[in-house]
Amino acid sequence: MGTTKPTMQEVLKHFKPPCLLPRQRRTLWTQGHMVRPALVKRKFGNGRRLVAIAPILHRPHYYLVWVDDGWDLNNSDEWLDQLDGIWEAIADEFGSRDSESERRYEWPEEDSEGGCAWWRATLDDIATPRGRRRLMFSNALAQGREPHRGEASPGAMGSAAEETRK
Repeated sequence: MGTTKPTMQEVLKHFKPPCLLPRQRRTLWTQGHMVRPALVKRKFGNGRRLVAIAPILHRPHYYLVWVDDGWDLNNSDEWLDQLDGIWEAIADEFGSRDSESERRYEWPEEDSEGGCAWWRATLDDIATPRGRRRLMFSNALAQGREPHRGEASPGAMGSAAEETRK
C-alpha cells in the first residue's frame, strides 16, 4: 500500500496562527542557521496559495502567508501593492520593530526596512520530513485511529528496522 504525501493544509491544521512553527535548519550563504518560520493568521484574497516571505535583513527567517492563487508573484504591480497589507498584518500579529530604536531585533517582529524575498512555499518550508511524520502521527492518535505506514513515528520506524536486522 503506497503512502500519500500530506497536503500543506493537513500539516498546518495542527497550528493556531499567528504562531511560530517547529525549528528547522536553513542555510544562507552556506552557513547553517536554526529558524522557526512564522505562520501569519490573516489570509489575503482567496487564501489558496502559501507564500514564504523573508525580510532581507533577517534571512533566513521567513513568514508563511496564505495569498490569492491568482496573484502574479513575479514582481507585478498587483503583488507589490499587496505586500504593504501583508507587512501590516505581520506587524499586527507579531509586533513591529521601530527602526529608530536601540533595542535588538527579535524574531518574528516585523522589520521590512531592507525589502524582502518571496517564493511559493512547499511542505519543506513548513516542517522537515521528519517533523511532518510526527505531526501526522500525532493527528492519527488524536483521531483515535491506528496510524498507517506513512504516519509512523520515527522512533517506531527505527525500532522496526532494528528488529529486522536481528
